[in-house]
Amino acid sequence: MAAGMLKTFSITARIFQLLGALVFAGSAFLAIAFLRDGDRLASLFCATGALASAAFIVLAGWMRKQMKVWSDKFPPSVR
Repeated sequence: MAAGMLKTFSITARIFQLLGALVFAGSAFLAIAFLRDGDRLASLFCATGALASAAFIVLAGWMRKQMKVWSDKFPPSVR
């Protein structure tokens, strides 16, 4: 039971990391595009979104590692 839950959580965390990477790439691209056009406020908004998505990627990876540490504490009969 725990192994299935760990596998499902791991896959979900990887999907969230992929979505975060896509949002990060789009936000960074838009930030550069707006900055080249001279719109500093929109560029700042997109750069903030890029930083938030980078934090989201790191958080999803950390949660995945914590789930692995937590599941290693299960007794062998549950794993």
